[in-house]
Amino acid sequence: MDSAARPPAHRWPTDGLPQVQRAVRALLDDRNFAVQYGGAITSFHLYDYHGLIRIDGHTYPIRPGVCTITPYGSHSAYDMPAPGRHWCLHLHAAPSSEHDVLVPVWQDLGTAAARFSDRCAHITRCWQAGDSGDRAAQAQAQAASQDLILGLARQAQASTEHTKPRGHWALEAVARHCHQQLHGSLDIPALAAEVGLSQNYLSRLFRAEHGCTIHRYWHRVRIQEACHHLAHSTLAIKAIGAACGWSDPQLFNKEFRRLTGLSPSAWRSAHGSPVLPALLLSQHSPGRSAWQSSSSRSPVTSA
Repeated sequence: MDSAARPPAHRWPTDGLPQVQRAVRALLDDRNFAVQYGGAITSFHLYDYHGLIRIDGHTYPIRPGVCTITPYGSHSAYDMPAPGRHWCLHLHAAPSSEHDVLVPVWQDLGTAAARFSDRCAHITRCWQAGDSGDRAAQAQAQAASQDLILGLARQAQASTEHTKPRGHWALEAVARHCHQQLHGSLDIPALAAEVGLSQNYLSRLFRAEHGCTIHRYWHRVRIQEACHHLAHSTLAIKAIGAACGWSDPQLFNKEFRRLTGLSPSAWRSAHGSPVLPALLLSQHSPGRSAWQSSSSRSPVTSA
């Protein structure tokens, strides 16, 4: 299996129980990967929010139901559109042996997320009691943490046949970047380096998934944002174009007309609701999923 096509796996010992150093439901508000974590422990996180996590230089999308493991000796950092909470376990694993199992660094738990969230809550309660001197609760926290990590390994094995095409996590990270980077230029080589794929391979995967190039997808995202402002605000068309990354009103008008078939003023006159052009919404469904899971700046986000 091409290790660059999906998140790598971490070796986890099955001989012995981990030591639980911390178990909490933490509030995080990190931007632009400015704060770095990890190094001396193995960290497990189960998320209730959207954003990006960077682990040892590789960037992964996070959203409710996704979990990550930052292995001992690795470092992580976050970029979040808004503050959010996650379950957080800091563990010292038992010594490695020939019986280690593989646990993905990044995993979407899907419908199993609620079950793993309940396990995290149980571990947290036990750890808090153990931290106050309850030896039995401390042992429970260790056993429950081992059960959780081994459950992740089994969950990954069980879902192998039902995952999206290889490379999908990288494509979601790129799509999310397109939603967050409305201004300036799109640095495709830098994006490819962030997700650990070659530029050519990333471009082929993205086209196969979304039916267009990364740059064309980015232009559609910006036009989609403009549609939202035209339909739901009284901002001047020139100001809307600038907010969506076009400093030249003529270029904005030309690109808008090319993708929608209407000028911005005609679009504003014809649409008083969040209905988007059929051309934009007829793209591959994963693109719509990426729009719907992006930050509040996305016009199809209801929250």
